[in-house]
Amino acid sequence: MRLIRLPRAALVILVPAFAGAQGKATGSAFAGVIRAATDSSVIDQAEIALSPGNQHATTGNDGRFRMPVERGTYVVRIRRVGFQPVSSSITVAAGETLEAIIFLDFAPEVLTPSVTRSSAVPANLSEFEQRRSGGQGRFISTLELASAHFSSLTDVLRAKLPGIQITKINDGSDRLVMISGRGRTDGALNRATGLRPCIIRFVMDGTLIERYDLADFATADIAGIELHDPATTPAQYRVGQDVGCGTLLVWSRRQ
Repeated sequence: MRLIRLPRAALVILVPAFAGAQGKATGSAFAGVIRAATDSSVIDQAEIALSPGNQHATTGNDGRFRMPVERGTYVVRIRRVGFQPVSSSITVAAGETLEAIIFLDFAPEVLTPSVTRSSAVPANLSEFEQRRSGGQGRFISTLELASAHFSSLTDVLRAKLPGIQITKINDGSDRLVMISGRGRTDGALNRATGLRPCIIRFVMDGTLIERYDLADFATADIAGIELHDPATTPAQYRVGQDVGCGTLLVWSRRQ
């Protein structure tokens, strides 16, 4: 069986097996086993969370879990006391069960804090810091997120990026829009202004997320946010794609 290793995460995803009537209306599911990276022993009581949808599961004594899901792209986060948390993105098609083997590394021993602090930037924030130093785009740093005591990504966007509007679409998930006369539109024309809501794409840790609920993203899990208009959207996030009125890039707290 062919194995696919997802980037920047300790996840090994097996080729999905179509499972007929399992799962929700679409018959889809996300399942698997969580093991220790050192000796492949199974890990019980590990917590698995999927966003959007705010779904949670816990592994049993055999290290296994199973979650019925609807088709779509999700951010999956795995936590267990004594191990380093991991997160990544998965895409589940209609009618398939996506089986995963997830390896967790032991958490490093916590030492007494010293006066000296490392200036190293986590790998997944290197893009963020490079663009922030260039000054093109709007940026919200880890320090800003922590000092403002926001509880969710929804609160952050409303307070820090007031030009963005958060709307709900038919399936209940969120959509980010900006009132503009350009870009891919989504919504009725405002006859007073002659403008329509224009879509802002949502990218989490480098992966475009089509369906999401912003309330599922706690600020404690977010390391940085950047907003770009079509002109400053990084090339790797706009090649061959309609960027609408821009792109919101969100980076999680993981090394």
